[in-house]
Amino acid sequence: MRNLSPTNFEKHRLGVGGICVHKEKVLLIQHSFGINKGKWSIPGGYVEIGETLSEAVVREVLEETGVETRVCGLLMMRHSTQKKTKIGLFQIYI
Repeated sequence: MRNLSPTNFEKHRLGVGGICVHKEKVLLIQHSFGINKGKWSIPGGYVEIGETLSEAVVREVLEETGVETRVCGLLMMRHSTQKKTKIGLFQIYI
């Protein structure tokens, strides 16, 4: 039987990214700090406890861009593991 203790769940994080399209243009953000400083990406971040994926992506887009949006559907999912910490990251693009 697997160990389902809270510390076992802490080894995974769930992230979302919002692909926002308006008049054939895609909304991007430019990172202002950290290892991705200066790089462009779609707005996104981690899902908070008790939050749905849709709520998380709408919140992240609003926090990072000031743009109110709505979810139309799921585009893709991916999983990666950080080599140093062994923490799994699930990313969902909505």
